[in-house]
Order: sequence, then C-alpha cells, then structure tokens
Amino acid sequence: MLHHEKIYKVADASGELNEEHGHPTNVRPLDLSITKSVVGILFVSILMFIIFSRLAKSYAKNGGIASGADAVAKREAGADLVQVYTGLIYQGPALIKDVGEALVRYNRQNHRPSL
Repeated sequence: MLHHEKIYKVADASGELNEEHGHPTNVRPLDLSITKSVVGILFVSILMFIIFSRLAKSYAKNGGIASGADAVAKREAGADLVQVYTGLIYQGPALIKDVGEALVRYNRQNHRPSL
C-alpha cells in the first residue's frame, strides 16, 4: 500500500492501513525515497568524474604543466606565468615543489633574476 509516497506492508487481504494518530503503524518493507536520492547522487558524481577526467586529459595533451621540465620549457618559450591546476590533479602538491625547484635551477643557470 502506498501512503505519502512510502510503501507499507498490509497485514491482510483487505488492504487497509493500521493508523494511530494519523500515522500508519504497518511495517515499511522498503523506503525507495532514500534509495532514489542515493542512486541519483552516485550517478551524478560518476558522470562528473568522467567529464572532468576527460577534460583534464585533453588539457594535458594541449600544453599542460605536468613537471618542472614542462614549466622550464614554457619559460624558455617566453611565458611569465604557467597554470599547474591540471598537473596538480595528476601529480598532487609535490608538483609545486618540482616546478619551483626547476625554475630556480633554470634562473641560476641562465643568470636570470628570480621570478
């Protein structure tokens, strides 16, 4: 029996709900309202993960910074600023240290001022 969008198990063939103070006292075998919400959240999170991973891979193919050597190459090409966001997704916070150390070495070897 469906009551207020919740499924209740009826005790006999009459199909009547036992109510006490306006609230059913029958057993609820399955509450689908929570299940639908959880499935929806899981589906959306998986979909977002797939979309952002593909976006990150396409960015990495088209000039992302994944190492200190990539940052040095961009610096040699004339860049004063590089974006490491996608690299952070793949490499983690250690990428910041790697890029910083590589740029410091590059600047010292080429007698350039620090950034």
